[in-house]
Amino acid sequence: DNFYPKKKKSKIVKIKTKRTICDIGRDIQNREIPNDVFITPLPLAKIQIDLIKSRPLDIWMDPFKNDGSYYNQYPKTIIKHVWTEILYGRDFFTYKGHIDIICSNPPFSILNKCLRKFIELSPRVISILVGCMNITPARLERMEKAGYVITQYKILSWSPIFGMGVIIQWEKKGECEDIGTFIGRW
Repeated sequence: DNFYPKKKKSKIVKIKTKRTICDIGRDIQNREIPNDVFITPLPLAKIQIDLIKSRPLDIWMDPFKNDGSYYNQYPKTIIKHVWTEILYGRDFFTYKGHIDIICSNPPFSILNKCLRKFIELSPRVISILVGCMNITPARLERMEKAGYVITQYKILSWSPIFGMGVIIQWEKKGECEDIGTFIGRW
């Protein structure tokens, strides 16, 4: 009976607020100076890169190169790699070329804008690292309507991300095995 020590009662503190997690998300998205530039650790970027089934003639793109955590680790067997980085005067949102694979950690504050541009470029594979809470029904619907299905989904813990992080990979329908279809809002 006395084998286990007596537990102290936890004190529950209630915070009165009318703000929801959606309100907080909108605040983050709309702040004047976003604080969402996180350099992906090399081993984490490599894990994400290795999830992609690449073809020899694929053109890989890192739209937010920064220090090259992704770009510098793209497969050496690939003939062409492309990068953009606003810090170096190459704006991803003005890029017009052909690409087959996007693999990156986009700024969370402009994720909607990024997804729209990814869809416009129409690569075969889109692989991004974001916070789990960034994968919303609206974003899933947008990707599915654009002809993409989820083929990889890996959950992780990384301190700069609020909550859990996720590597999510979409591929064009018909060119892959669909493992994650969004079945709608309930």
